Amino acid sequence: MNKHFIKYKSLLNKDISEKNLTESIKLFINVLNDFLKDLKNKTEVNFIKEVKITSNILSNKKDHSSGINFIFNLLPEKIKDYSDKKENYNFIIDILLLILNNYLLLNSQYLNSKKNYKDVEVLKKFIENYINDLSIKCYYLGILFEVTGNKNKSNEYFEQSLLLSHTDNHEFMTILQSYWGRLIENKEYFSALNLLLKFYKLSPIQYIEELNDIIRDTFEIMSQDLNYRKVS
Repeated sequence: MNKHFIKYKSLLNKDISEKNLTESIKLFINVLNDFLKDLKNKTEVNFIKEVKITSNILSNKKDHSSGINFIFNLLPEKIKDYSDKKENYNFIIDILLLILNNYLLLNSQYLNSKKNYKDVEVLKKFIENYINDLSIKCYYLGILFEVTGNKNKSNEYFEQSLLLSHTDNHEFMTILQSYWGRLIENKEYFSALNLLLKFYKLSPIQYIEELNDIIRDTFEIMSQDLNYRKVS
């Protein structure tokens, strides 16, 4: 699993992209192959074939429903039945979250369509049932509601995620920066500043300098945007 973990970490640090989604799916299939390599009967061989075919549906532009239902609904429980090591199972779930993160942010148009509400429910159920960390669970629910157009619900989950995260863990700063970035992207500058000031006093001293930099960046971005609007 060592080489797979190194690949996982490298994908985790990359920007969201179609290539990253495809690479994450390949990693998932390779890990699953290793996970089940000692199982020689036809059921497991056919299972791997089905995983390969269905996983790749998520990385093309056709209807995604069968891929979503298989990967995020049927698969986690099926893998659990084969797992004798909890860490192996948890690692597979972590890779599924990597796939989910890329998939959500690359397919907002598909997920925002009312006709695909069943797929959204499958993804919501996966997040609620398979993410044990409450902070991370709220973070992914925030992303899901964001891409489906429910901005208020999304903001509630992002803030809840921050409140539940351990401030002495860098995960807190990762979530804060991600939420801040989304607000900046939507030109909600005052909301971004309010967010930073709200959590400033909760942050450990080792993150204060980093927060000061983000606050300065916010003012600079605001200034540049306002100047641009005046010129145009």
